[in-house]
Amino acid sequence: MYRTVFIDERVELSAKEVSEIKSVEGIKDVLVSKLKRNEGICNANGYVKPGSVQIIARSLGAAENGKFTGNWIYDCKYTCEVLKPVAFDPKDPSSIKEAVLSVKIMDINEMGAYGHVEEAIRVLLPRDLHAGNPAFDALKPGSTARVRMEKHRFQTNDTFIMAVGTLYEAATEAATPLATEATPTANAEAVAEAEAVAEEVAETA
Repeated sequence: MYRTVFIDERVELSAKEVSEIKSVEGIKDVLVSKLKRNEGICNANGYVKPGSVQIIARSLGAAENGKFTGNWIYDCKYTCEVLKPVAFDPKDPSSIKEAVLSVKIMDINEMGAYGHVEEAIRVLLPRDLHAGNPAFDALKPGSTARVRMEKHRFQTNDTFIMAVGTLYEAATEAATPLATEATPTANAEAVAEAEAVAEEVAETA
């Protein structure tokens, strides 16, 4: 699901941070720690997998010009693993290969079923799009189903991608209790965002 991307980013170290660095490797460690702030959130490429940032090159560093702050600027190149769902395109049947993902169901309410793909994607399966579908009615919190992505959206720094999908294959494993500490929760803000995306799907259907 994840793919590797290469990103260029300018990192600024304060005079205090520079004064505490004792070795060349120390510079790299500080730069990596700053770049790792991009993990677990979205950038223009999708959701960045936690623990995936690796710095592959950096400049020697230069004092910030014109501001007299004592800060140092480093131009860094790094790689990270990102996940961005592919929406199914009816005009391209082959897109189904990438558009179908395994979704763990978290909650079911009057709007439909709400689930997640790891920490990266929250997925709403609108009830209106599954009227009369016994496989959808059989979904339970804790079960896993194959879901076709229909639409998604996210912005830079979002903590997850919001998507709307339709059931592609029925749940393949029995419902099990959700791990409350490790499993994302269907909070009101996320559900509201899902409903907004679902409305967009309904308008274009």
